[in-house]
Amino acid sequence: MPDPLILNFEQIVRQGRPRRTVFLCHPTLPKEVGTGEGIFFEFERGAQVPEPTVLDSVLFCFLFVAMERGAPLVIRGPISTRAMRNARLFQEAWQRWLPSRYRTVDIIPDRLLPEWHFRFARKGRAIVAFSGGIDATFTAIRHGRKLLGASSHSIGAVLSVQGFDIDFANNRDFDALVRRTQPLIESLGLHRHLLRTNIRTCEMQNWGHSHGAQIISALHQFSHEFQYGLIASSRPYSQLINAWGSHAATDYLLSGEDFEVVHDGAGFLRTQKVKMIASDPVARSTVKVCWEGAEQHKNCGRCGKCIRTRLNFLAIGDSNPPCFDTPFELG
Repeated sequence: MPDPLILNFEQIVRQGRPRRTVFLCHPTLPKEVGTGEGIFFEFERGAQVPEPTVLDSVLFCFLFVAMERGAPLVIRGPISTRAMRNARLFQEAWQRWLPSRYRTVDIIPDRLLPEWHFRFARKGRAIVAFSGGIDATFTAIRHGRKLLGASSHSIGAVLSVQGFDIDFANNRDFDALVRRTQPLIESLGLHRHLLRTNIRTCEMQNWGHSHGAQIISALHQFSHEFQYGLIASSRPYSQLINAWGSHAATDYLLSGEDFEVVHDGAGFLRTQKVKMIASDPVARSTVKVCWEGAEQHKNCGRCGKCIRTRLNFLAIGDSNPPCFDTPFELG
């Protein structure tokens, strides 16, 4: 039997910031992830964060690490029964997509909490994963402005994570990105939660495959306050590709009993999303799509993603949106 991947969890307050840390133990992993700082999710200074009722976020965050090693996943704490069932289905999808890389593994928590345990914990409100990009901006606007009427989620906050698009140690660019996008958050009447994590830096799992699970795990950190977590679609239903980290067929499977994940916006092409953003004067200035530029809080205007986005704007008749610092010159 393969060596199990053992996950230990602790929550402490460090310099006034609540920090949730996972320590991983497996022969194939660097010793640093089992000792020292481990893998952490750090909240804002002074945030009131209770101990989690279940460790569903831990399960989903590191499931790819276990699947790639074919290692039983031992979680030193409780998970919800729904998370256990969903994790099995999620694994089956990825094993079908990439059978040479991922295997279905057993999940062994200290205990399972059944549905009735959460009967009186319904909170109703939603939190949106928010990077400032086209997809996240589209989702925040259409629900924040109640454009879906009764079908809109009641959004209470967005979540921006330092450590995904911007390195967890790069405070300058992350703070600048927060300032850049704050006018839109304020115009929507929303609060912004900030979270800092070192998980991507540790490079234990393929980012292209696991980014959805890692983003959703960050959303789960706020299950004490919100019932729903919205993750914006990166591809429409008509252009889905398998074995991609955020997918309309599998994101919802990263739901637990006390926190439900919603994959939002897959009914729209990227140009359609841009058209709605272009009609919002605030969003038209704040949207940020670039990840290759030297200044991570700006759109460089020259990389492939910037060029594609500029063409999206051009296609709906907006040749020079103010989210780019320089004019767009064709040819």
